[in-house]
Amino acid sequence: MRMLRLAQKRIVLIEDHDELRTQLHQLLALAGYEVWSAETGGKGVDLIRDRRPDLVITDLQTPGKDGFHALMEMRDGFRAMKSLVISTGGAFGGMESLDLAQKLGATEVLPKPFAIIELLARVGRLIGPAREASEMALPYQATASPADTLKLKLWRKSS
Repeated sequence: MRMLRLAQKRIVLIEDHDELRTQLHQLLALAGYEVWSAETGGKGVDLIRDRRPDLVITDLQTPGKDGFHALMEMRDGFRAMKSLVISTGGAFGGMESLDLAQKLGATEVLPKPFAIIELLARVGRLIGPAREASEMALPYQATASPADTLKLKLWRKSS
């Protein structure tokens, strides 16, 4: 019998605060997403290139290359990739950092602190549920063969 195959949605998380990064990683993984984490924008960009996630969640202020650099890299090489900026905000170069993040291509911004339910709602809106059926195993259609054995016909989900 063929099993239902599920495609798992992938997320790269860039956050420099260890405890918050760990908590968000665990939360997203428990929600069913495949998650890779980085503490700097530079490491995050490497993960983006290697993993090609469905979504990048990034803080703006990280050591070394920051979230702004990650957004610029995405804009230049991965324009179709969605991004969610999580940040406390503040001024950056005379401009509000969350506004600047949107000008650099952030799909959405979520000011810190935020409610976990809001983060999950945004992620769901941006890339959908954690898993998406790529093949449907229902409905089953029973047909009798010439040898009177039962066969199941699997229907594929139309794209």
